[in-house]
Amino acid sequence: MSMKMWLVVLALVLGWIVSYVALCTNKPPERDPQTEKLLAYASVYSGRPVPDGEHPTVVYMAPEQMALLMCGSKTAVCPVEGVYFGGKYVFVQTNLEPAHRRSIIVHELTHWLQRRVKAAAPDSCQRSAAAEREAYTVQNHYIHDVEKQTEFFYPPVLVCGR
Repeated sequence: MSMKMWLVVLALVLGWIVSYVALCTNKPPERDPQTEKLLAYASVYSGRPVPDGEHPTVVYMAPEQMALLMCGSKTAVCPVEGVYFGGKYVFVQTNLEPAHRRSIIVHELTHWLQRRVKAAAPDSCQRSAAAEREAYTVQNHYIHDVEKQTEFFYPPVLVCGR
């Protein structure tokens, strides 16, 4: 197995562990009003309905925790500010400016909606790239329309093999 594949597997396993620990140690409120509001924006901008009876939970992580989880070291310069592995939890860094943090949450909630509506993880590079482009588009609409900002985020270029 390639090093990249090992890192993906490690990130998924760590995500599940963090999700379990968060569930056991931080009993979240049933419904967080801010998360519900941001989920509504993600739903409107993506055109994806919020499934009845399902609601995600946002777990806030220190930058060092996010760096360890996503980049393999607490001291790494890690560009990841939020992540969604599947399941109920969306993980977001704590140290972000509030408007930026909300936009990251909208981005990750878009991924949550994508998984709910399709009921499956992206199974190809093309689907993963399309899902990422959609999440950035939704995030940028939110930034422009709600936060009234003009600085936008652009998806990384994902090159799929032939």
